[in-house]
Amino acid sequence: MSTGKKSYYFAYGSNMLSDRFFVSNKGTRKEPGTLNDFMLGFNAFVSGWNGGVVTIIRKKGSIVRGAVWEVDEESINTLDKQEVGYNRVTVDIELRSGEIIQCETYEFNDIYMIEASDDSVKYAMLPSLTYLKVIVKGAEESNLQKDYINFLRTINHNGKIADSRESMLHLEEFHL
Repeated sequence: MSTGKKSYYFAYGSNMLSDRFFVSNKGTRKEPGTLNDFMLGFNAFVSGWNGGVVTIIRKKGSIVRGAVWEVDEESINTLDKQEVGYNRVTVDIELRSGEIIQCETYEFNDIYMIEASDDSVKYAMLPSLTYLKVIVKGAEESNLQKDYINFLRTINHNGKIADSRESMLHLEEFHL
C-alpha cells in the first residue's frame, strides 16, 4: 500500500522509455537530468534482453543523462524487485534549470568492465540491438540533449534481437 510519499527516480537505461517504465511502475516524468562524475557501463548478460545491461560507474568529469520520474514509495519498492542484481543508491541529479535534486537510481552490484578504446563507455558484455534501441528511444522520448542521443547511438551492440521485447515495446519500426 502506498503511503503517498513522493520520491524521484533517475532512469538512465531502459526505464527512460515510458512503455518499459509503465510495465511495472507508476509515476510522472519530471524532466531530463544529469548525473555528474559517472559514466555508462554494460555488465551482466540478461537473457530477456539477449545481451548486457547498463549500469553507472563513477568517473570524475564524465556525465550520464537520463529521465527523472516522480514516483511513490510503492513504485520504488517495485523497482527494487525489478532491478535484480542492482543496488539502489541516492544520487544528486542536476536538472536543466540548474536545480539539484536527490533521486533514487540503481547501479550494478558487481562491476567488472573491459576498457573501451574511447573510455566513454565500458563493456564487460555488449548490449543487444533491442536493448540499445530501448535506451535511445527512451532518450528521445525523455527529450535528452541531441548530442547525448547521438552518443548513445554510437554504443557498440551485439546485433541480437529480443523478439518479445521488440513487440511489447513497439520497437519494430525504430532504427538506430
